[in-house]
Amino acid sequence: MKIGKLKITASKWPWMPCKEHWSHMGETPQVYGWKSVPGMGRFGGGWRWKLGILVGKKQIVLDLIVGSINFNWYGRNNDK
Repeated sequence: MKIGKLKITASKWPWMPCKEHWSHMGETPQVYGWKSVPGMGRFGGGWRWKLGILVGKKQIVLDLIVGSINFNWYGRNNDK
């Protein structure tokens, strides 16, 4: 959803389809689901549950246990 210079997106919710970057591990899961998505070896497997807030210069990420909501602000300096 885009409101003026603010873009709001949701990601990694249990009903959302997985991105193609999982394809290097064999078969890409259809959706994230309620169980953890297969990891990538010893490091980088991701978290099953996350709760917190990440704040950057032009972005805020709300991690709400099973999914994330991203708030991005775009200015007029050719930001996309």
